[in-house]
Amino acid sequence: MPLTTRPFASNRALEIATGDFVVLLDHDDLLEEHALFRVAQSGYEDNADMMYSDEVLVTPDGATVRRFSYRPAFSLEYLRSHPYIVHLVAFRMSLLREIGGFDEALTISQDYDLILRAAERAKTVVHIPDILYRWRIKGTSSGSDKKQQVMDVSRGVLQKHLDRSHVAGNMEEGESFNLFESRYPLQPGLKVAIIIPTRNHGELLKQCIDSLRATIAPTTAYDIIVVDHESDDPATRAYFLSIADSVRIVRYAGIFNFSAINNFAVKEAGEGYSHYLFCNNDIEAIDNGWLERMLEVGQQPDVGIVGAMLFYPDRKHLQHAGVCVGMYGAAEHYGKWVKFPDDPVEPELMRVNREVSAVTAALLLARADAFREVDGFDEAIAVGFGDVDLCLRVGAAGLRVIMSPHARLVHHESYTRGTSTVDPHPQDSALFRSKWKEFLRAGDPFYNPGYSNNHTHWPVKQPLNVEYDVRRRIARRDSESGRTTLSVSPPAA
Repeated sequence: MPLTTRPFASNRALEIATGDFVVLLDHDDLLEEHALFRVAQSGYEDNADMMYSDEVLVTPDGATVRRFSYRPAFSLEYLRSHPYIVHLVAFRMSLLREIGGFDEALTISQDYDLILRAAERAKTVVHIPDILYRWRIKGTSSGSDKKQQVMDVSRGVLQKHLDRSHVAGNMEEGESFNLFESRYPLQPGLKVAIIIPTRNHGELLKQCIDSLRATIAPTTAYDIIVVDHESDDPATRAYFLSIADSVRIVRYAGIFNFSAINNFAVKEAGEGYSHYLFCNNDIEAIDNGWLERMLEVGQQPDVGIVGAMLFYPDRKHLQHAGVCVGMYGAAEHYGKWVKFPDDPVEPELMRVNREVSAVTAALLLARADAFREVDGFDEAIAVGFGDVDLCLRVGAAGLRVIMSPHARLVHHESYTRGTSTVDPHPQDSALFRSKWKEFLRAGDPFYNPGYSNNHTHWPVKQPLNVEYDVRRRIARRDSESGRTTLSVSPPAA
């Protein structure tokens, strides 16, 4: 069917369709035998307005697998950056008619436009983590022949989406084909309290503070608050004296409790801050504008926390690109030891803003009102997983946690407290696992069960993950607050 007739023909089909749900299928692709059962199950049990699944890309004869496409739970920021929802996708018929079906003026990216418009109105979007679709990939397509046209049309579609959503922003092309960047102008009145706990290691702290000052724009309002945890090193204490006129130094005494120290610092900071940036003393900023990129998404009213991409000191290998909750039995950093950008590992996940369940507090930007809403860090979790716990509670409140790879810094990890080959905080780990037992059992909704839980580079699980009881990821949006909560369907009885 010529591209120019597809939206027209699809809309005529919608006019005569009589079912409760519509499933989109290209004429030369294949559905798995159980695909419609999964859609009906979710439509009935989840009251879904939009559903999408995983898929497998195969050769034209359908016999050879080229790639598995495993997807996360619904991620609005990811969708604004990359058309990650492709096949299988299904809609409630009444929703499609409400939004007017396909835009017949589009000859390219009409599916992307439809999915964005449906997502704007949908109250419940469900990801079915099951391969329901076989996409037969041919050697050439209109998309590959006209890449710049695809980029231009998609960018226009995305801009209209932002405008309809009443979000101030401009769409720009991303680092490669089919990647985009939403640039949100900074609102007036933003002010950040940068909180840096330290004990001795004055040279490391100096490197951190100097790098922050060198890379944060002069127009960005911020204060640096150093929390001195009983430093007794003469050189460090001398450094404190040298910066006392420009940096606020507060004293904390007692046993080391990362959560308590940061909560104490927030109280000492006082009022007047829109955001808190929790920053380890072994962070080194290397690129201009990183804080502004974090604030761009962090100022959105439904975003609670923003994390950054962190590198090891060689500045080539990743240390952190978000946190997968449940990996290795508790939590671990995405992308750890990936050589960036050389390693061909899920490239879109490493280059665009996206929702995650958690980020590390080595560098974590939190909206002040969101931090207060969840009562800050849980001081019962003294050191390990306190940041993950904070993120999970913010997420449970319906606020988004965003990983921004546009903020790239160095983390000189473990300089302060050393390294260990065993769990350095077993009590914290036990408390975290107990507190989030059901979440761990259900699995991180932003990490597909088709990937291995024992590797940080998104490898496909071997043997392939095949389950009768699929735990669907359900995103429900509250129309009054604008917040979205995620849940996982219960196991079969």
